[in-house]
Amino acid sequence: YSMILLIKAGEMSGTSTYQALVSRTFGFPGYLLLSVLQFLYPFAAMISYNIITGDILPKIFQRIPGVTSRSILADRHFAILSTTIVITLPIALYRNMQRLGKVSLMSLLFTIIVLLIVITRTSTLTIPHTDGAWVFAKWNAIQAVGVMSFVFMCHHACFLIYGSLEKGTVKSWSNITHVSMIISLIISVQYSVFGYVTFTGYTQGNVISNVFFAGTLSTLHHFVVTLLVVSVTTVVSLFSDCLGLVLELNGILSATPLVFIIPTACYLKLSADHWYHWNNAMPCFILLLGILIMPIGFIMAILYPQECSHGKEMTYCLLNSTHLDVS
Repeated sequence: YSMILLIKAGEMSGTSTYQALVSRTFGFPGYLLLSVLQFLYPFAAMISYNIITGDILPKIFQRIPGVTSRSILADRHFAILSTTIVITLPIALYRNMQRLGKVSLMSLLFTIIVLLIVITRTSTLTIPHTDGAWVFAKWNAIQAVGVMSFVFMCHHACFLIYGSLEKGTVKSWSNITHVSMIISLIISVQYSVFGYVTFTGYTQGNVISNVFFAGTLSTLHHFVVTLLVVSVTTVVSLFSDCLGLVLELNGILSATPLVFIIPTACYLKLSADHWYHWNNAMPCFILLLGILIMPIGFIMAILYPQECSHGKEMTYCLLNSTHLDVS
């Protein structure tokens, strides 16, 4: 809904980018705030991707005959550094986002493949359920809102995608966003349902960790800035391996204002109706929701951080491995 509001606000203000919209609506301070948030969001996202890489690849490589836990292929730091140099950095050096279309398609296909692997693998496991596993919505459930905001945050690309449509209208944009969000929701729900039903209280921020396997810059400036950003995210990733906390903080501090607060605030300020008019009820509700989620979610994320396995095999993995060896 907020993505539709974003495009509507763009048409109302005569702007075609997120930055131009916020600048037109809230001036330079708003533009500066948006720029910081739009930098922090992908910055933290890159850290989370590196953490996932460091969690998964060493475990996969250890399944290769001859590769032990002491091998360099099983080293978390090596996995992060190698994938950063070979994959992340070349992709980040692209200056035209439209050229990432094929990469995005591959990402979607791999996401579906991984989902099928998780579903297949979890259906063959027998994991003891933890105490209180089926208690619905504990009082700190609001922490999950930040993570989900991170997952569904794509507002930074809204105007780019909208501008690429042959017949760009609010109606066509609404249809596209609804279909896209429904597909994303279905995939996310399957990950969460199959993951939690199988692992209950053992579920990690990265559910795959639970599954044991048998402005235009010059070219030089663009390269230097990209290399610097990728390097910093890589260094941070090397010293952090708790995906859940990274996703929570990124979702609460970056994604929440980009999804809930800024689009609705721009729309309400540009709307010809008063903020208390019935037509603005939903934007006001979303704005208020975002304002509440940010401080509450941040406090809870700090006071009640998610438990993290820190790359160690889960206890049930060891039990199942022992059972298989005995058999």
